[in-house]
Amino acid sequence: MTEKLTEAKERTAKARVYEAVWELYDMEAPITRDAVVRQTGLKTVTVDEALKSLKRDDKIISIERGLYAPAEEPEQSEAVSVTILPRGYAKIEKGDQVMSLTPGEWRRLAPLAAGASAQAAIVEHTHQTIRLADQVEKLKRQVAGLKGLLEADGRQLAIPL
Repeated sequence: MTEKLTEAKERTAKARVYEAVWELYDMEAPITRDAVVRQTGLKTVTVDEALKSLKRDDKIISIERGLYAPAEEPEQSEAVSVTILPRGYAKIEKGDQVMSLTPGEWRRLAPLAAGASAQAAIVEHTHQTIRLADQVEKLKRQVAGLKGLLEADGRQLAIPL
């Protein structure tokens, strides 16, 4: 019974990690263990096990040490543009396809596109903030270590911080 519960948890974690890998890939963010941990909220050990399992199953590949990518070839993105026309009309172009929207259609679609863009920007900003916070903590530890070394040396005056 316990083995089945463990297997179910692992499958769930593995699926969540695989989904996070694709989400990060779609956002063109680096797919690292730490990024997957932040994206899923799972423990580092759980993410490590899921990443190893996904590599064994050939669902992801390791581009270089600590950097991953989905193993299957994703669809290639095409250029997308929006042109706003007079009287509220709009044209959306994706590759060779053009879609004309009436003012009402554009009013219904625009908030959805804006929301998706805002969400992507917030996720990227959050990742950058976390990365910078990690760097600050590392630097704090280095400064504290250096301060301790200087104070241990009786010839050096204490540095007030």
